[in-house]
Amino acid sequence: MRREFRNFDEVLALSEQELAARTVGIDYPGSIDDLRPLLDWNIDGQRAAVSMTACAGYNPTTLREALKRGFDLLGVGDNLANARKIVVKVGLIEASRPEEHVTAHPLLMRELVLLLRETAPSGASICIADGSGHERDTAHLLNLAGVQAVLDELRIPFVDLNTDDLRVVETPQPMAFREFVLPRTITDADFVISLAKIKTHHRAGVTLGMKNLFGCVPGSVYGFPKTRLHYAGVARVIADLQSVVKPQLTVLDGVVAMEGTGPLDGSPVDLGAIVISKNTAAADAVTARHLGFAISLLPQFWYCLDKGLLPRPTVVGDEQQVLTRPFEPPNNIGWLRDTANQSIEQQTALLARLLSSAHPS
Repeated sequence: MRREFRNFDEVLALSEQELAARTVGIDYPGSIDDLRPLLDWNIDGQRAAVSMTACAGYNPTTLREALKRGFDLLGVGDNLANARKIVVKVGLIEASRPEEHVTAHPLLMRELVLLLRETAPSGASICIADGSGHERDTAHLLNLAGVQAVLDELRIPFVDLNTDDLRVVETPQPMAFREFVLPRTITDADFVISLAKIKTHHRAGVTLGMKNLFGCVPGSVYGFPKTRLHYAGVARVIADLQSVVKPQLTVLDGVVAMEGTGPLDGSPVDLGAIVISKNTAAADAVTARHLGFAISLLPQFWYCLDKGLLPRPTVVGDEQQVLTRPFEPPNNIGWLRDTANQSIEQQTALLARLLSSAHPS
């Protein structure tokens, strides 16, 4: 049975083992049978196209060609036809240089904004936004990451979501929070784009389009580095935020990705791809599998499946031209390596161990 908590203090009152299980999301209330669609990718209901376009480097022309091809493959222009308030939500996390590959590259941000200007209706507003989890000196962060130069060149605003005006939004079928306090820049937008770097993550396995949504909630309410979200359960909150923010487009920067001790201290990998989808969960699922990680063993997909957020993905574009060696996961979840290529029986055995570890006899 799903355990309900009346308030956040009840979560903090859990035992150390219960809280650890809650934090990473393995305190799943269901069974392996509930998660079987993740084991064989036999997901009922809607389908979603995911484009994976080859992109060999951060050259403006190469970036523009890859982005435009992805837009064309997915028919993104049709979705932008009525957009009036477009928010490009980036994941800046903390002050870091572009060559550290912690966040999406500023040149990719630049080319994406230019393509949006060409594709969206005349008069549509575009801003770049984020609520950093670690860095409170936003000006320093933007300058070091190379984002301020893009803002100045293109004359577009940046919105700090940590300090924006707020409103309360109810969560459909909540897994962690029955409601969220969200910035009005997000709630008032009619087209939200999750622009994220492809990386591994020590708690979520991967941090992609959905985990990027953690930066949509204000640190003034949820703490730094968004502490309440982590204690309430990273995987659960990922699914909840996906159902509340509902990005209309996800763009993942895998030109150079990160493996190992992500999301901050991993090693760069020339993956050579940009992944785009109108469905964030589908984009994340395809990308995780391509990195060698079984989605059946990543708890955020358990809760997305429960909430009906995960469609059956169809990959279009250049998947076969993109690096296909298994990524190194963080050391604390090293067993996740190359699990996407394991048999269903092997994945089932690992899944059983994960679920039982949260409910010891």
